Amino acid sequence: MRSPSFEGDKECLENKAGGGDGSVNPEFRAWLTPEKLREMASDDAVLYLDALEDWRAAIPFILRERGINVSAWLDACDVMGEDIAFLALLVIDRNRYHPTAPIQNPGGAMRAFTQRAKDGKLNLALAILSIIERGRQGRQPKGDTGERRPV
Repeated sequence: MRSPSFEGDKECLENKAGGGDGSVNPEFRAWLTPEKLREMASDDAVLYLDALEDWRAAIPFILRERGINVSAWLDACDVMGEDIAFLALLVIDRNRYHPTAPIQNPGGAMRAFTQRAKDGKLNLALAILSIIERGRQGRQPKGDTGERRPV
């Protein structure tokens, strides 16, 4: 799987510790390997990433499966850049299985992430680290466990 290049909006918190030119924090970039992306992604996303071998090719499938409108995706790309928007998509997708506050409306979450990025308040690095840690502790599954949430 090819990794995103992580060139997003210079106002996002992930970028503020990087160079002043809007590049992503080099330590975070070096840490976020394709293996880490697979670890934090949902089983569904990993299926597409493995089958298509290119993260950009997987995007339309993940968007469709999650019911995220293309306009929400394009707005996110305009604000964050495609690479950071892809990370946001993976965070949203995986957090459908969040142990205490699962995302029930992925399209609304994408719009909220986009607004937070516009406001310079989006912190995907923390979200990614939290997902990985909860996964390692067995507190956040990567996919459907068969248990149904109340509607």
